[in-house]
Amino acid sequence: MIEFTKMHGLGNDFVLLDGRQMPIKLSSKQIKIISDRHLGIGCDQIMIMHPAQRTGDIYLQILNADGSEANACGNGTRCVASVLLSELKKQKVFIETISV
Repeated sequence: MIEFTKMHGLGNDFVLLDGRQMPIKLSSKQIKIISDRHLGIGCDQIMIMHPAQRTGDIYLQILNADGSEANACGNGTRCVASVLLSELKKQKVFIETISV
């Protein structure tokens, strides 16, 4: 079982998974099931927090409901930033993505 957080931002909804301590890798089929609004949790995108690859606070993997990986998502990143700011007790956080 994997714990998750469901978040909403400006009309979009996201499933947030924390893979910083335990690696999380989802198949395209798993992504589609989780994202399905009738059979799964339902979301526009799945956001997985991973350990930072460079100098950021985390590396954020953004997965679309169709199973593809996205370069960026402003609304989802804002949701993740809110969690990190609270958790890390910081004024600013740096989030790495596939495009940064």
